[in-house]
Formats: sequence, C-alpha cells, structure tokens
Amino acid sequence: MERYFKRRFASTTSSSDNVGSSSSRDVDISRDVDSSKESELQDILANLIADPGLRPQMLEYDPNIRDEVRRAYLQKGPCQPKDHTFPQTDLSGYDRRFNVKWFDEFDWLEYSISKDAAFCLYCYLFKSNFRIGQGCSDAFTEMGFRNWKKKDKIRQHVGPVGTSLDCVRFLLRQGLPFRGHDESDTSSNKGNYLELLQFLADHDEKVKAVV
Repeated sequence: MERYFKRRFASTTSSSDNVGSSSSRDVDISRDVDSSKESELQDILANLIADPGLRPQMLEYDPNIRDEVRRAYLQKGPCQPKDHTFPQTDLSGYDRRFNVKWFDEFDWLEYSISKDAAFCLYCYLFKSNFRIGQGCSDAFTEMGFRNWKKKDKIRQHVGPVGTSLDCVRFLLRQGLPFRGHDESDTSSNKGNYLELLQFLADHDEKVKAVV
C-alpha cells in the first residue's frame, strides 16, 4: 500500500514540475517576442524616413507600435527642405514650381524631393481605412500634390487639417493613445482620434463638410 502511494506522489510531483517548466517556457517566449518588438521599434525610431514620398504608409506599421511612430514624427516635425532648389514644371505652357514661402503659410505642409510633390504630415499620420469624408485625400498622402498653379487647393486643405490638428493636440495634452484596436469602417469603437474627429463632425456642419 505504501509503495503504491509513494509512486502516486512521485508521479504527481513530476506532473507539477512539467507544468511549471511549460509555464516558464511560455514566459520566456513571451519575453523574447516583446524584446523583438521593442528592438524593431527602436530601429524604426532611429531611422525615421524624412522624405514623405519614400515613407511606408502608416497602416503598414504593426498596430502595436503605430502610436510611438506617430509621436516620433510629430516631434520631428514636417519635412521642409527650405534650401532645396525646386525644379520647374511646365503647366499649361507656364513654368511652375513649389514655392518655399508656402512652408511659412502652412506649417503642416511637407515636400518630397524624390517625387517633387507636396504632402500633409497630419494626413500621413492619421489617415486610415476608415474615412469620415475626403479630408485626407490620396493627393496629400500617397501620390503627392504637384499642381503648383492651384495654391487654392492647398488652402482648402487647411479645413480638415485644422480639425485634425485640434484632435492631435487634445490627445497629446491628455496623454491619451491615438489608435484603436480596430479602425475599420465596421468597428464600433475606432480609437480616440477617429472617434473624437467623428464627434466633432457630428456636432459641427463646417467640420462635417471637410472631414
């Protein structure tokens, strides 16, 4: 009888040890994954691409590090190569080019040397699959704006950018995250930034018209 119980006790101890070892391995794997993501993030932050025409789109980043990447770009500020010699383009028989004075007029404006095109920093940071309207168009986020004789198009963009900037400032001041776990158009909660932007649009017709 004693021998029987001794064997059972030894078996139980062995089983407990196996569970403990498995749990320990799971913790080690989790730590390795976290360490890998942190290493990836630090590498990205140390090598932020300045030229807006060469950057990967924000949705291409892992959702878990987007907020950190966004904050890094906000701290870095827009890409404004003021000493660059902007090339001329023939538009309807007239030579036109980007005007460096626009940087002073529109502090959100960026210029890509690689594409000879203008971009919007805030639209780059916060454009997502979900759109309330046409505020952050592809012209200012992916393709770039190049119609230098249509400065009014840049000025019209101030509406949605101004609203977006207000949202950004509020979230930064409150120390709140920007993103949601699901920012798709079917999500019931798309995160602080998009929900705040939607709230402003729902309560202000002028905002709704441009975002």
